[in-house]
Amino acid sequence: MIKHNNFKIDFIGIGAPRAGTSWLGQCLAEHPQVNFAKNKETNFFCYNNFKFAKNIPEFSKLKCQDWKSYKALFSDNQSQIKGEFSPSYLYDEMAVELIKKTYPNAKIIVSLRNPVETVYSYYCHIKSLDNWASSYLRSKTFDQTWEEYNYFLPELGFFYKYFKRYFETFLRENIHVIIYDDIKKEPQKVIKELYKFLGIDDTFIPSSLNLKINKSKKVRFEFLLKVSRPIINIIEKFNLRPLIGKYFKFSSRIYSKIIWRKQKHPRINEETAKVLKKYYKSDIEKLEQLISRDLSSWKY
Repeated sequence: MIKHNNFKIDFIGIGAPRAGTSWLGQCLAEHPQVNFAKNKETNFFCYNNFKFAKNIPEFSKLKCQDWKSYKALFSDNQSQIKGEFSPSYLYDEMAVELIKKTYPNAKIIVSLRNPVETVYSYYCHIKSLDNWASSYLRSKTFDQTWEEYNYFLPELGFFYKYFKRYFETFLRENIHVIIYDDIKKEPQKVIKELYKFLGIDDTFIPSSLNLKINKSKKVRFEFLLKVSRPIINIIEKFNLRPLIGKYFKFSSRIYSKIIWRKQKHPRINEETAKVLKKYYKSDIEKLEQLISRDLSSWKY
């Protein structure tokens, strides 16, 4: 990877999935001093080095873009700091080295959530997507999915195992850790501290401060989803969006409202949660030491 001397990235969000990263990305994008990537998850430094997820569509399709495409995701405003947020970087074994080699002084942002909640929320999220995996999982319980995807789903909750590489590679003062519980309790405080960490105006209040971004949804009409999927695949395959333009955006909004409906997923089974808490306890205890934070509520 060749670094362009005239193109600098100031901060990079590395995850974790289902831990408020979409909300954080939106709040960053709204700040007048931030030049945030047009696509929240660029996956630019991701080289598909997921030993535990090579057969999972959402991860296996990640590709590193070329520099021209990457630079095009940012505006030409040189007075703003540049940054992006790609949860794939937390797990990709090469991402941390590539980021360090390319931008050694970049500030690292991570948002972490109770691992049991993370893997369960991710399972619910996958079920709400429009692909073959989601269609398959909609007929599976969480416990069944855990057993069948035991090389993937469990790994998403081992934060210490993957996050420690960033502590070993970057200066501690250049790493900002956010806990999802704090986002729910004190969103304004979380954002203020994040803005302060990035050295930008921390009195700015984003319009998305109290909004829920990337909420769970459920298929309303499965048969319409199956009928429309080939059409959408053709549009994506031949890159027809620019030609369709505003008509595509308008029809997409209508399509989404017809096909999907908001859903609040049921809580995870208590017995399953107890088993998973024990499963992640050792990793959580190591994480506590790493980030100097009491995470007792995650263990008991």
